[in-house]
Amino acid sequence: MSRRLARTPIWRLDRFIEDHLLPDTTFLTEVRADIDSICAFLTERCFQGATHPVRVSRIVKGGWFNKYTMLKGRSEATLVVFLNNLTCFEDQLKRREEFTEEIWKHLCQLQQEKQFKLNFEVQSTEQPDSRTLSIKLSSPQLQQEVEFDVQPAYDVLYELRDKDDFNPDNYREIYARLIRESTTLEMEGEFSVCFTDLHQNFLKYRAPKLWNIIRLVKHWYQLCKKRLKYPLPPQYALELLTVYAWERGLEDRPALHTGHCFRSVLDLITEYKKLRIYWTWCYEFKKETFDYLSRQIKKDRPVILDPADPTRNVAGSNIQSWHVLAKEAAVWARSSFFRNSDMTFVNGWKVHRNKNVSTSEHHSPCPGGSGVRAMCSSAARPCPGENSLAHQGPVRGIQPVIRLQASIPSCPWDSLPHSLLHLPYPPQCSLGVRLRRKEKSSNVASVCPPVGRLCPQTCLIMNNRPQQSLRECALGGVSPQPT
Repeated sequence: MSRRLARTPIWRLDRFIEDHLLPDTTFLTEVRADIDSICAFLTERCFQGATHPVRVSRIVKGGWFNKYTMLKGRSEATLVVFLNNLTCFEDQLKRREEFTEEIWKHLCQLQQEKQFKLNFEVQSTEQPDSRTLSIKLSSPQLQQEVEFDVQPAYDVLYELRDKDDFNPDNYREIYARLIRESTTLEMEGEFSVCFTDLHQNFLKYRAPKLWNIIRLVKHWYQLCKKRLKYPLPPQYALELLTVYAWERGLEDRPALHTGHCFRSVLDLITEYKKLRIYWTWCYEFKKETFDYLSRQIKKDRPVILDPADPTRNVAGSNIQSWHVLAKEAAVWARSSFFRNSDMTFVNGWKVHRNKNVSTSEHHSPCPGGSGVRAMCSSAARPCPGENSLAHQGPVRGIQPVIRLQASIPSCPWDSLPHSLLHLPYPPQCSLGVRLRRKEKSSNVASVCPPVGRLCPQTCLIMNNRPQQSLRECALGGVSPQPT
């Protein structure tokens, strides 16, 4: 497969993805049916008759198991068993082995009782300080399998699970508790599984083109892992780099080049020592979290904060693993793989990664359809994905959250960035800012779109600065301030 990718002309990458990376639809259907049966069984049987009040509240499929980025062949995912009546994150930590044992017992029972469409295996391994549990569903005929890491988790988002209107203020206390408890326990990043819902929403409403590029990057990562036989950075870090490259580099044009984004991701990997990337669509620079987030983004690079968990640096701490992967990425970037039919090279987008300029700091909107405040340090770029997202369905129940007017009598319209004045706004565009020019007025209305999201490339929402001009706002230069 490595040779097959390397020999694919750069202009045929989309066809390569369709022919070799998209999962079999029959397998996906059977996996969903079997997983639904497993989830229903565990919800009904686990902890029934137990003297303690803990019960299974719900089960969520995570770890990128979805129709968006799942690969043909072998995939890994997470099955998160959320538990209610826990009081804190520490309860999950202290009773993890007890919960895992209970789930394992019922999975073994289910394996004996029910006939599944796919081959069903329960796997459990003992670690020095914990026990891991996984299940595998496979189809020898289709040569596909998916392995689920089964994890019990504190259902900290239980009361917010059914809210249609996203309000980041609802999450302030949750993230303040997360930061307080994880730092006290010295277990930062260990509770990210509790925010699986938000991880899923981060990708759910993205452009299908981006999903396929993530598949391509994951496939390339697996090839590197097999060839190099050395520990590499977490795969999730590369997936987030792909989202970041897409957001920052996508131009307003009808035809999107998969090769450009792939090359941009490889360029980011080679510049890993300069990476500082984070999103603020759930957690913000508010007074409860300001000091902690400020410390997080100032840590040694690479820094890629989990968009749903500010305590987790997805880049990890193994710098040597990044060095190994960066060397491989550099070889690919210089190879003839990125040569066009006219012998010119496909270059990556100009994604900021200069360590001396804090433009790697990126505040993205909530791609899960949630209205949030967004900030960006460089703004004069078109809205990412406006063409590619126009055909997608609307986001249910999301309401506008911000309406801001800024007076700019000293700023003529002609001096504003072109992308600000002429932003197309398709009805279902999930990333866009409608700027309405009033015919005979020097006022501009910047209105958060119906889906409740803001374009990080064109808008900087001001923290208690209603008099700041839109031009100053658009051109950046405002540092996060606690509010």
